[in-house]
Amino acid sequence: DIKAAAAREEIGHYKKCLAEVFGDLDYKEREFVCTGVRHRQQEDGTIIMDQTEYIKTFKPITHPELVGAPPDAETTAAVHAEYMSLLGAVAFALLNLSPV
Repeated sequence: DIKAAAAREEIGHYKKCLAEVFGDLDYKEREFVCTGVRHRQQEDGTIIMDQTEYIKTFKPITHPELVGAPPDAETTAAVHAEYMSLLGAVAFALLNLSPV
């Protein structure tokens, strides 16, 4: 991913140079997603960022060994790995959250 700010002619030239090396490029202006954060530029130049689509991908932990298990039961490495994965995703979302 490359983020750029320049005159349209300069961006067009830059895209052409990159396409010669890498082939066809996906180019988005004023709205794009980078590392799960959607950036949208409004008409007045204001940038709005959100992680709505990224957060929608979070899935609850539904592991068979959790069904009927007491709340204080020890867990296995498999369930622990799922928990750590979800915890990491939530932490990433919180670290990238814009202040309100």
